[in-house]
Amino acid sequence: MQHTAPLLSFRWPAWALPRTLPGALPAWQECHLAPGQAPRLLVVPRGTRLLLQVGQGQVWLTCEGQPRDHFLEADAAAQADGNAPLVIAGPARLHVGTAGASAAAVLRWRWLQG
Repeated sequence: MQHTAPLLSFRWPAWALPRTLPGALPAWQECHLAPGQAPRLLVVPRGTRLLLQVGQGQVWLTCEGQPRDHFLEADAAAQADGNAPLVIAGPARLHVGTAGASAAAVLRWRWLQG
């Protein structure tokens, strides 16, 4: 199956992603990416929008079908449509959540082997 490249937007308003994520939003996850840790593959269900905010550090984000990689610094926010897997590496502490038709879906993380 061929993936359609997701829309990546890096001007998402920071006020829309709270620093402390309420427990009422089960799809929100906090993720810690340690220095030297293997990148993680994030599979976002089709029809779901990924919401991401960096709390500390720097995140490297790449996606199949995108012409370039992206780097997000602390306090930066981004969103992407769930049409292709994303690869994320740190070191960073970030908040990841979903919105859209599958907002209650659990995000699936996998470690990539070096």
